[in-house]
Amino acid sequence: HDGSGPTPPPVTGPSRTVIAYMVATNSLNGADDDDILQMRQAVTAGALGDNGHLLIYRAAIGTAPKLAVMDADGTTRVLREYGAAGGPDGVNSLDPDFMRSVIADAMAMSPSDEYGLILWSHSTGWRGIDTAVKSVTGRSFGDDYGRMLTIPQLADVFTGLPRLLFIYFDSCFMGNVETLYELRHATDWVIASPAETPFDGAPYHLSLASLYAPVPDGLDGCARAAFDYYMSQSSAVHRSSTMAVYRMSGLDALADAVAGSLSATSPLLSVDALQQYGFPRAYAYFPDTFFDLGDYMTARGGYVADALDGVVYSYYATPYMWGQYPLDRVCGLSVFPYDELKTAGDRYSYTGLEWYDRVYRDRYNVK
Repeated sequence: HDGSGPTPPPVTGPSRTVIAYMVATNSLNGADDDDILQMRQAVTAGALGDNGHLLIYRAAIGTAPKLAVMDADGTTRVLREYGAAGGPDGVNSLDPDFMRSVIADAMAMSPSDEYGLILWSHSTGWRGIDTAVKSVTGRSFGDDYGRMLTIPQLADVFTGLPRLLFIYFDSCFMGNVETLYELRHATDWVIASPAETPFDGAPYHLSLASLYAPVPDGLDGCARAAFDYYMSQSSAVHRSSTMAVYRMSGLDALADAVAGSLSATSPLLSVDALQQYGFPRAYAYFPDTFFDLGDYMTARGGYVADALDGVVYSYYATPYMWGQYPLDRVCGLSVFPYDELKTAGDRYSYTGLEWYDRVYRDRYNVK
């Protein structure tokens, strides 16, 4: 610099804001405290780098929902408070319009080149309204004093918002093709587990920094950190983890490949031998709901491996879930076999999903 003008700023990467949307008004209350402490540990160790920002929306029992920023020294500053401490009649953190407004607030308060989103709560994947009892029997995404969000409603949250760089689901069963397909216009990448996520969730003290690294390697590092954390546990029961990174740009090609293969093959007589991701555990058992897509298509005699590789960038799986259920035929992405389990699919609103529209509707002539 010759001194004839202002000193140019140092060359840095694009600015990135990660928004953690934490809904802990449920049985996870208190676990959010632990995860925020882990985030603080990572941030004070330099996780944000030169151009990163971390905003946290937190709905917890006994306190008003708040949007805060965590500074590089680990301190948090409240940017906005949303109503009073509520209950079932208070602020609904899972109302699509409200959720969209919070994310828009965060983006306005932290202008950046790129945005990532952590969705933190309970979840049960694509499974939505139980038409037999006219209610959501699974959580789809979230649990706010019993109020829940279906996957089509979750997709609606992102209407009108800038496209995200990534969504990280720190919750159960969100690595299913139906959910990903619904969100394909919202984000470039997704990190999720096709199976149950252990109660401790993401080890943010080990993984948060990866969410500020260049993609996709940083996202892979985040998924790998979670897998390594659980794989290192001394108890076989706690050595339980499936994590994957998904490339959303490949989903339309995968839908076409699956639709073509299924239309050219016959339904299976039984699904009993297929690899599943739901196992008999209290409060988190969804049998015959989340099947490995690769294993299912192989059993059907269809070839979708190339299209599957275009979606699943990387995946990690411990040999067993909960020390007893093998994960030996997994591709990292689940699917519901509607041809074989149509009655159950109809009951839980499968026909309301965009994946159903793309893969099945023409064959079943449902208007």
